[in-house]
Amino acid sequence: YAFGGPQSSPPLKFNSHHGDNCQIYRDGSQAKRVESFCKGIVFSDRPVEVGERICIRLTELSIRWSGVLRLGFSGQDPASLQTLPKYACPDLTGKPGFWAKTLDEKYAESNSLIHYYFTSNGDVHYGINGVDKGVFFSGVDSRQPLWMMIDLYGNCTAIELVDMRRSLNNFHDREVAPESVSDDEQEDDADTVENVSNALNNLTVTTEDDDE
Repeated sequence: YAFGGPQSSPPLKFNSHHGDNCQIYRDGSQAKRVESFCKGIVFSDRPVEVGERICIRLTELSIRWSGVLRLGFSGQDPASLQTLPKYACPDLTGKPGFWAKTLDEKYAESNSLIHYYFTSNGDVHYGINGVDKGVFFSGVDSRQPLWMMIDLYGNCTAIELVDMRRSLNNFHDREVAPESVSDDEQEDDADTVENVSNALNNLTVTTEDDDE
C-alpha cells in the first residue's frame, strides 16, 4: 500500500503557532520542548488529507517526567487559536473539534517511527516502525479540514517529521520480510518489532535538501 498523501501535497511541516515551551527547527521539520513537561502542543502547517500518513521520529526522550506523546487532530486552524493551553488532553480535547489520545509508553523509544492517519469514516489508525497497529481511536469529524495536533508531553521532548513517501515506501519494497508485516497480532512479537526497528534505523531520511 502507498504511504502519504497525493504526491501533489507538500511535505508536512510544523506550524509557526505552537505551545510556549516549544521551538521549531530545521525549516519546520523538527519540534522540541525546551523546558518543563507541558505547553508543548504543535500543529501542522496545513490541513492533513484523508488517509495521509503523518510520520514522526522520536529524536529526544527524557527520564525526568512521566507520560508521553499525545497524537491527534484539530478541526480549527491553529492560527485562529489565540492562546494554547498547557495540555492537549483534556484542555483541548474537552472542547468540540479537537481529538487526541496518549501513545502507549512502550512505544516511546528513541528513534521510533510513529505514523497515524484518519479515514473518511472518522477512525484514526496508527503504526510503529512501519507496522500498522490498527485503530488508535475513533470519532474524528473528517468532513472538515483537520490539522495534525501533537502534544510534546512528558518524556517525549523532541520529534521530527519524516516524509513517508520516500522512506517507508522504499522500506516496504525492500527491507521487510513478508512475515514482518503480518496482520496477525500474534505474529507481531518483540523480535519482529526489533528487526523492523533495526532496518529503519539503517535508513537515511532526507528532510531538508531533497525537495520534490
